[in-house]
Amino acid sequence: SGPGGLSGVFIQRPFRKGNSYAYPTEWEHLVVKGMGYSPVPTGWELSLPPNGDFYGVGYDYIWKRDLKRMKAMGVNVVRVWNWNFMGSARHTAFLDTLWEMDMFILVPFMMGTINSQGEINYRDLHAVTTRQKVIEDWTVFIASHSNHPAVLGYLVGNEVEKTVYKDQMPDFFSLLNLMVDVAHETEQLSL
Repeated sequence: SGPGGLSGVFIQRPFRKGNSYAYPTEWEHLVVKGMGYSPVPTGWELSLPPNGDFYGVGYDYIWKRDLKRMKAMGVNVVRVWNWNFMGSARHTAFLDTLWEMDMFILVPFMMGTINSQGEINYRDLHAVTTRQKVIEDWTVFIASHSNHPAVLGYLVGNEVEKTVYKDQMPDFFSLLNLMVDVAHETEQLSL
């Protein structure tokens, strides 16, 4: 438990300072009321563009409606899937809307899933070239999201023990430890 016996998440809620954000020295208690959210229309094949990533401006008519409903239900943290991080600039409106609604997001870095070319991304975690590619992509991912105040945290993979990694868990966790170190270093550079 934290200060005063409170349990939960403690954050430094950023505030606008000119064109960027500043962080106060005080910590704030956040009671997480989370919800999983995937605005993929019923019947849509994930293999079709935008490959489940409906968080861009072209789909704001879907997520703006949904976010208002979630906020009315008391949701303050959203967990999403199918986030194309290599095109992260197009997620800015979604992230800004979350922030304006006093909501946060857990952004996924998908691993062991089928990419837009129909191949499993990062298949062999024991291979040095795969590990290097993960770290390169992870660094880009962290750098492109770490300065947005709506980002509460990151998720790596989804149910990885049920994916191609089920027999690679030691490699997965050793890579995950390295990813944590890279995230800390990358975030420090971007402050």
